[in-house]
Amino acid sequence: MKMHVTKSESLKMEEKKKKPRFSEKEIDILVQGVKERSEIINSKFSDVVNNAKKKQSWIEIMEAVNAVSFSRRTIDELKKKWDDLKRGTKKRASAVQRERTKTGGGKLKIVPLSSMEKEVVSVMGEERIFGFSAAVDTMNPQTPAKPSSADIPVSSDVPEAVQDHPFSNSSVQITDDNLEKKRKIARPYSQKESDER
Repeated sequence: MKMHVTKSESLKMEEKKKKPRFSEKEIDILVQGVKERSEIINSKFSDVVNNAKKKQSWIEIMEAVNAVSFSRRTIDELKKKWDDLKRGTKKRASAVQRERTKTGGGKLKIVPLSSMEKEVVSVMGEERIFGFSAAVDTMNPQTPAKPSSADIPVSSDVPEAVQDHPFSNSSVQITDDNLEKKRKIARPYSQKESDER
């Protein structure tokens, strides 16, 4: 019994054949290509113009990689390889950093990052891998302290009772008419009630 295979099925079978692994040269060219075009490739904008620039950047990278490759690489394969490189490098860089910051000293038990991995880290940004180096508590916002009345410069022509008031503004010239109003405001609430009665 002979099975008949159609042309489309034979093409699918050829596509499913595993391609050879990426060579070191292909990976180096991929990393350099992404590094040179990182602003475009990592852009968060997704309008028509930026998408066209991104696509053109990946085409240029694909052409550069295919120039040294034994097998033809597609843009999707290059994007997947780049994602795999980022993920693997992030994992290794975190492990190296953890090993370096362990207490006890001694020799590192892990192989340091290769030059290619360092390039991937520089493209990704160290903050995305190691976090921010400065210890900043984002849950505790630092608000400037409110100045006390002692910190506010006071003009010599403002009466002392008004100078001590927390809402007084030393830059405002106070006339005799306004002075009585300010004194009423400066009095505690209970005194105001007793004056009104």
